[in-house]
Amino acid sequence: MAVRSFCEDVKEELLHLALGSCCCIRAELAAWVMVLGRGSALRASQPAVARRLFGLIKECTGRRPRVILRRDKYAANRRTYAIRLAGASNGQLPGVGEVLQALEGEGLARCCLQAYLRGAFLAAGSVTSPDGAHHLEMVLPTRSAAEGVVRALARLGLRGRCRCRRGRWVVYLKGAEEIGHFLALVGAHRSLLEYENVRVVRHLRGQVNRVVNCETANLGKAIEASLRQVQDIRVIAQRVGLSSLPPHLEQTARARLAHPEMTMRELGQLLDPPVGKSGVRYRLERLRRLARRLSAKTAP
Repeated sequence: MAVRSFCEDVKEELLHLALGSCCCIRAELAAWVMVLGRGSALRASQPAVARRLFGLIKECTGRRPRVILRRDKYAANRRTYAIRLAGASNGQLPGVGEVLQALEGEGLARCCLQAYLRGAFLAAGSVTSPDGAHHLEMVLPTRSAAEGVVRALARLGLRGRCRCRRGRWVVYLKGAEEIGHFLALVGAHRSLLEYENVRVVRHLRGQVNRVVNCETANLGKAIEASLRQVQDIRVIAQRVGLSSLPPHLEQTARARLAHPEMTMRELGQLLDPPVGKSGVRYRLERLRRLARRLSAKTAP
């Protein structure tokens, strides 16, 4: 069985939402008409889409539209549903023209704007999986249709961007916050929860990886520093002996030789009296300078 994509899950959820009030039904149907054109019938390739369109037209007009099933002669499993209302073209469906005109100004209520965007997304939208790049888009037939969707998004607090791609106009949203807001507005609440869950897990995984990488890098630097310190102390021991050092430096040198794996803070707690991290660093720096001077004197 093929695994459905996140986009398919979102549309499946939206297709099974209740139709809503009369004004919202007209607004959603207007979006379908805007995308699918103003011919004599609305065409769908999926049964769930055909059922949605059938219900919208029936509720909008009070009449049962006619559904015509066509089979592809080259692919028996491929079907097309044509939903047609006798005596009316798509542009003449009651209220549809008024919705498209109201979209030019600010005549649509918030609920109708949400229904309009839901219809536009169902008819022409796609959204990427939340574990990938965050991108949602709607591919529209005309510039005016794209600008109408951008205005609807803006009135609901979303910044839609518009561009032309191969003769079609694309309205898109970028960023997890905007896409999550859009899913909530159009009613895809179950998909929104999944989207946020995957996004949070991905964010936490990234944070954990960054912390682990940082800790690994710091540990590597600490080990390298400790090995250099041990090498310096051995140079001093070979040239002049550790007993020739001042008591506090000798104590620090012997502690480092005995415990090369310890941090400076841990090393300072072993000394008598205990010394802080900065004090240990100062003593080890003095040992480093002494080792360099001794190495320079014996160099050929």
